[in-house]
Amino acid sequence: MIIDKNYPGLKIVYKKYYFDGDIVCKEDIKIDLNLHLFINGSIIAGRSISADGAISADGAISAGGTISAGGTIEAGRRIESGILIRAEGSIRAGGWIISGGLISAGISIKARGSIEAEGTIMAGGLIKSGGLIRMSGVTSTSLRIVVGAIYPIWVMDTHIKIGCHIKSKSEWLEIISSPNGKDIANTLDSDRTTCGTEMWQERALIAALCSY
Repeated sequence: MIIDKNYPGLKIVYKKYYFDGDIVCKEDIKIDLNLHLFINGSIIAGRSISADGAISADGAISAGGTISAGGTIEAGRRIESGILIRAEGSIRAGGWIISGGLISAGISIKARGSIEAEGTIMAGGLIKSGGLIRMSGVTSTSLRIVVGAIYPIWVMDTHIKIGCHIKSKSEWLEIISSPNGKDIANTLDSDRTTCGTEMWQERALIAALCSY
């Protein structure tokens, strides 16, 4: 399904496209508009939802595959995706935000409910949840992203993630304090990542973050 300026029921209100009701499609929904789309209802796709600009809905924004927008993604209720949620702006929900993979926002991620991703949660700014935050199988009350030398460092209540490796804070401290710490760190590297190298270069920072 393609939603463009000729889509039935679509009208312009205060420099936004406005649609009254739900938009539901079993396949993909492509939003081909040059202005923000506001839906007085929910938008639900069996596969993906994509937009060049911002998407807002009073109800839910839900897709079995991906949800992506060149602006902000905002829902009065939930935002839910089977694969990923990505916005160049912010991601905001009055309920929960749940993704079967990645959640990524260029600015911030805020939800009154929980924020959950089977993969990684990324944001250029604040990540705030009224409930719990769950990332890569670990549950936390907070999530902070620190810029590292090579990779971002995700700091949770009890765990820290560096690159593709997530360990408890006590496990990272054990590696850092071990006489063989550098060798252990090297085993975390692979042909495609240098997570261990990053960890060892940033060991003083990581040790400080473990006490956070």
